Amino acid sequence: MKRMPLAVAALLAACSISAAAIHYTPKYRVTVTKDKNTNYAGFRTYAWLDTHPSSLPKVDAEIRRAVEHELAALGLSRAEQPQVLATYASLTRTDVDLKAKADRNEARPEYTVGTIVVSLLEPSTLRPLLKIRADRVVDTAWIDVSISSTVEEMFRKFPGRRPAAKAED
Repeated sequence: MKRMPLAVAALLAACSISAAAIHYTPKYRVTVTKDKNTNYAGFRTYAWLDTHPSSLPKVDAEIRRAVEHELAALGLSRAEQPQVLATYASLTRTDVDLKAKADRNEARPEYTVGTIVVSLLEPSTLRPLLKIRADRVVDTAWIDVSISSTVEEMFRKFPGRRPAAKAED
C-alpha cells in the first residue's frame, strides 16, 4: 500500500519532465553593463552614431524609432552637440534545442532569436557608458511589435529610471 503513492509520484515526475522537455524554451533576458561613475539622470541630449545598423531598412527604422521613443521618455532629445552618442547593433541567429528528442529526420526544434544591443557612448572618446542587450525569440510576422516591446523592456532597466507613476482610479 505504501508503494502505491511512491509509484504515482514517480510517474507524475516522469510525465512533468517529459512535458518540460517538449515545451523547452531557453531563458532569454535583458542584461545591462554600466559605468559606475556616470550620472545617467543628468543626460538631456544625444545624437546617433551609426556603427552596425541592420541591413534590413524596415528593421533599422523600427529599432531607431523604438530607441528614440524610449530616450524621449527619459527626457533626452537629439542635439548637434550631444552629451551622449546612441548606437545599436542587431543580429538574428537560430538556436537549436539540443536537449529535445530528435524527430524522425533527426531534426530538433529551432528558434529564430533576435539580439539588440543599445549603447550610449561618451562623445569625445567613444568610451562606453552603458550597454543594454536583449535576446528574444522572434516571430517575424510580428517584427515591429517584437522590436518595440523588446526595446521598451530594455529601457525599463535604464540606470536611475524612476518607475512610471501609477494611474489613480
